Amino acid sequence: NLLILIMKTSNEIKKEFINFMEDRVHKMIPNISLILINDPSLLFVNSGMFPLVNYLMGEEHPMGKRLFNIQRCVRTQDIEEVGDTRHHTLFEMIGNWSLGDYFKEMQLPGFMELYVKRFGLDVNKIYVTVFKGDEVAPRDDESIELWKKIYKEYGIEAEYSEDPYDVGKGNFRIFGLDKGDNWWQRGNTPGEVGGPDSEMFFDMGVNTNPNHTGPVAINDESGRYVEIGNSVFIQFKLDENLNWQQLSQKNVDFGGGFERMVSVIQGVIDNYDTDLFKPIIKHIEELSGKIWKDTEITDLKVREAQNFNFRAVADH
Repeated sequence: NLLILIMKTSNEIKKEFINFMEDRVHKMIPNISLILINDPSLLFVNSGMFPLVNYLMGEEHPMGKRLFNIQRCVRTQDIEEVGDTRHHTLFEMIGNWSLGDYFKEMQLPGFMELYVKRFGLDVNKIYVTVFKGDEVAPRDDESIELWKKIYKEYGIEAEYSEDPYDVGKGNFRIFGLDKGDNWWQRGNTPGEVGGPDSEMFFDMGVNTNPNHTGPVAINDESGRYVEIGNSVFIQFKLDENLNWQQLSQKNVDFGGGFERMVSVIQGVIDNYDTDLFKPIIKHIEELSGKIWKDTEITDLKVREAQNFNFRAVADH
């Protein structure tokens, strides 16, 4: 793929994202401080959407209804995972928003176009998840049908399953998961907004978690399938009885971890093997006298423990 050969560096990938969003008439909003001002609800900005919560609730944004950004974030809830191939405390998140403008019918095809046509990913290695519904909110049939149509445009007759272990079997490409995986809401009081989301996963080809054994599911910790983006459809609001009602303004809120994205596009299974971390890894080698992924260490557990330490220091 010529696009992959040309677009190698993380800076080039970032520029491609910016160009893509500007082509779709989005305005780039600035990167805000990691430390929130006049907001006691969060110590650090932990996602690209957090500065936009008020606008997702209906307030008018001064830059319009179509926005995007690349936001630095700090997230400590995954700190115990730092040291593996794909978790970080400090990272960047790319995002785009529609504040009552377009909805699923434009976001999902654009999502696939960005990753396949702009970033050059193999569509045959891409899988998606949607909300399968429960007793209080319906299944996201609209997204299911849209994804089937999108896959068909790429020559794939995609099928739907609610068993995450069906990934990699037959034509199953679309997976229905529960609220813990494919639903977003900020709170559980009257007036709070929320809605289903649709995540995209890329097949890395191998398990990257040495501690995982047994069957592999699309949303497990094996590292085989890595989430590379999530489109949240904020289309509901809780009424006085805590029932979900349709919003008059339907929003799109997309976010994707940039480091994972770079890893997938550059064709490596470890975020720390990308150009984002290579200079840091090299400096750690010089300071420690140790070798990153030292093949002369024949004990795989000892080698992985050393690699784990390299990653933790590089992340820090």
